[in-house]
Amino acid sequence: MQRRLMLAAGMCALAAPALAQTGCDATHIGSAITASASLDANAVACYAKIEQDGERNKAEIIQQNGKHDARVTQTCTLYDALLIQQGPSMHQSVSSQTGQKNQIELVQISTLASQFASITQSGDSNGVNLSQDGAPNRATLSQNGDRNDLNLAQNGGSMSSWTQTGNDLSSVGVSVDGAQTMIITQTKP
Repeated sequence: MQRRLMLAAGMCALAAPALAQTGCDATHIGSAITASASLDANAVACYAKIEQDGERNKAEIIQQNGKHDARVTQTCTLYDALLIQQGPSMHQSVSSQTGQKNQIELVQISTLASQFASITQSGDSNGVNLSQDGAPNRATLSQNGDRNDLNLAQNGGSMSSWTQTGNDLSSVGVSVDGAQTMIITQTKP
């Protein structure tokens, strides 16, 4: 049985005037649960935090307009995390997965402000797809385990640090446009 936990900024935050900060904070333990946060497009600043422990759980965060901050922590196996941050303001995302066969997909789009992504995975057969499009982008990506896959696409001035440690690591999957500073490290134990 799959359970779904849906969060909207209006349901999570106290009543607030227009153009206020809105956010969601969800923690749950269990299996086959989907936590979704869709944040108010009229807010000046939006944050979403989802923590999950169990198996086959999903976290979905969609943030549009305003300044965005998203944090996802998942512990166990078969997790999916989808984060979309879009609008003219600054975006920040910090995601961490511990376990096996986990996936993170993060899309950040901003035409005016900077974007930051930090993704950490520990375990085997994990995957990351990160796309940053817009003004200065910064990404710190780290995977520790075997058979992990990582793909990065950046458009605009960017700085990336990509570290993988383990066996049977992915080929370097990078698509960049604009001024880039990139550090890629792959280490086989």
